[in-house]
Amino acid sequence: MAIDQKVVELNGNEYIIDALPATKGSVVLKQWTKLLGPSVSHLFNPVEGENSMNKAVSALMESVDSVNLESLLKDLMASVTKNNVAINFDREFRGQYDLLFMLSKEVIEWNYGSLFQIAGFAE
Repeated sequence: MAIDQKVVELNGNEYIIDALPATKGSVVLKQWTKLLGPSVSHLFNPVEGENSMNKAVSALMESVDSVNLESLLKDLMASVTKNNVAINFDREFRGQYDLLFMLSKEVIEWNYGSLFQIAGFAE
């Protein structure tokens, strides 16, 4: 039986991340791939004489409107509770975008970490 929750402590609060249901997880993965795929490609397939990081950031900026980023982040945070209470997205993260992205990173790693391992991006 798979473990479907992860506990993370950030800024003195306990966040419980539930694994995304398979259908929702597939939709979210497709959106993240559409958003980040071109950018990641520049990082892992650098062209001689070009600055890979600049190309990656440029590709990210070009693809940011290809998905509804706000909806995508809300979908990720819907799987998270803070101190055993559902998160109000707009209230929880106003002025705390660092927290939003740290927690998003944890949710992505929890749900898709095994894919990163298969692709050779993680151990």
